[in-house]
Amino acid sequence: MNGNLYVKDYLVFTDTLVEGDLKAVEGKGLIYGGEVRASGNVEVKIVGHAAQTLTIIGAGYRPDIVNEYLVTIERIEVLNEFLKKINDGLKLASKLKKEGRITEEKLKYIEKLINERKRITKEIAKLDPMLKDLSTKLTDYRKKTIKIQQKIYPNVILRIAEFTYTNNEELNGPIVFYLDVTEIKFRESGK
Repeated sequence: MNGNLYVKDYLVFTDTLVEGDLKAVEGKGLIYGGEVRASGNVEVKIVGHAAQTLTIIGAGYRPDIVNEYLVTIERIEVLNEFLKKINDGLKLASKLKKEGRITEEKLKYIEKLINERKRITKEIAKLDPMLKDLSTKLTDYRKKTIKIQQKIYPNVILRIAEFTYTNNEELNGPIVFYLDVTEIKFRESGK
């Protein structure tokens, strides 16, 4: 849904994506079951259910940016692992060369390793600014919050941008869940 979503009573077992803020603070103001995500802030009276129904609620949710960010991080990690293995192999080759134990055939493999190291280094150099740009885009979404006015039950998964927190206890509001660097935390809040 484009824009903000105001819920009077219930969102139950839905898969809802809101491109704006989500407020369920009038009437029952209850969200449980399914997955409810908003690109903006979320404010709700009650999240989850006494039966501990799995409920996922997210703020600062931009799947396109988050997915591209996570894929880019993973690609850089894999490339760095390859680079480490190549560098270890080249160190060993250098030692063997000094000892005179490298054949002409093995020199061809060493050259291939050097070329592969150059290729990987160039790819990482291209991915690093992309990752920085994606991280900058996520900065605004990481500032979003989930405010619970009355109660949150166990088995509620909260997401802010690309970070996740599982609530394992019944908590009474008003409380606000927010992102503190790389960890979702909560604090008491005034109404």
